[in-house]
Amino acid sequence: AYVMTDVTKIISKLSVQIVGASAAEDAKLLRGETAKTNVEWQQKSFQFRVPSGDGPPAALVKITPFSQDDFRKDAHARRLSGAGSLEPDAALARHAIEGIALVERSDAPTGHGGRRWIELIVPEGAKVDEQASAFVGDLKPVIIKLKPHSPIDLAPLLHYSRFTRTIWKPGVNLQLACRVNDNPREFYVTLSSLPHAEGNLSATAAAIASSTEPGYDPGGAIDNAAAGYPLGRQYEWASHGETVGAKLRLSWKQPVTASQVILFDRPNKDDQVKSAVLRFSDGSTEKVGELENTGAAPTTISFPAKTFEWVELEITEVSATTRNAGIAEMAVFQEK
Repeated sequence: AYVMTDVTKIISKLSVQIVGASAAEDAKLLRGETAKTNVEWQQKSFQFRVPSGDGPPAALVKITPFSQDDFRKDAHARRLSGAGSLEPDAALARHAIEGIALVERSDAPTGHGGRRWIELIVPEGAKVDEQASAFVGDLKPVIIKLKPHSPIDLAPLLHYSRFTRTIWKPGVNLQLACRVNDNPREFYVTLSSLPHAEGNLSATAAAIASSTEPGYDPGGAIDNAAAGYPLGRQYEWASHGETVGAKLRLSWKQPVTASQVILFDRPNKDDQVKSAVLRFSDGSTEKVGELENTGAAPTTISFPAKTFEWVELEITEVSATTRNAGIAEMAVFQEK
């Protein structure tokens, strides 16, 4: 069997047992408790929803039994029909049979928060080429170094197109092509994190705020992910009941030089920044206009290059429905 999910975060590792053709009635988590689910049983698969607790949204998991005989028959039919490469689901089934996988790992106990990385899993003794071709979305493929069971460096992907001076949006699909035991293989995985884009000074900043709604820490505004609730509270900063006057300050141990700030509003229809001001440690200020309300598009503030030790965003106007003013992301880019 193999597992697919329609969200970018797995809340808990699952231990699933399929006995004959019986439909499962619950899912047992490794922590020991049993999560009752609404199981939808079909001819060859069933799916269930795992409760999320205080973490990100629940995961919808689909389990599909896929035997080696089934796969061999499908592969033979594809060869006879002249079909090209396997679809992602079929490739995932083949990988499960071969014991290989491209996975996103986390050092957090429940997979919620913590450091995350991409890793290629292969059986012991498998031969894997040291280089692979990787790309995200429709960008140009790049060559990256590959070592099984070790974090894959995705930084080379950020030197192209929209990742160069913009902020990553969660849910990006990564495709990786390499050779395992001298056979070409393609892997697909949905990323929940990417390294900071080159030149994004927010990667080395410390963030403090005038107040913080529990779970919506200031660090969420400089994590390189323009997102927030319901995908995850950790991706955004929200003040604790503040509207006009809410502040977020980024500071550095050494002076930095920058010429651009990029802002994303919180991704909900109620809380919106209508105007703000950027104050710099050198005494200068920059006006900020209305942020796009859904957080889907950035607001870019460009200015002549200046050197400073901190920059503070002060919200000066909000929508009538705003209850907890804040932002999803604040990126500071150095002068090119």
